[in-house]
Amino acid sequence: MLRAAAGLFRLHGKLGELLPLERVLCAVFFKEPDRVPVTHFLLGAARRLTGISYQKFSRHPESAAEAYLAASEIIGGDVL
Repeated sequence: MLRAAAGLFRLHGKLGELLPLERVLCAVFFKEPDRVPVTHFLLGAARRLTGISYQKFSRHPESAAEAYLAASEIIGGDVL
């Protein structure tokens, strides 16, 4: 089912820009997406961008996740 969806997403990509999930599924099932899916390794950058301390970032997973999501909103990308 996901393989068939990836084929439809590929067609959609020829008509307009794919959504991030569509782009990733195309790549996973060896279909050609509209562009290469992008993910950022934001661990250290997320902490600095959001201004939380290293101690809080490394000891509180909820704070680290919030920092990562906030940094991802700033920078963008297809995959978290």
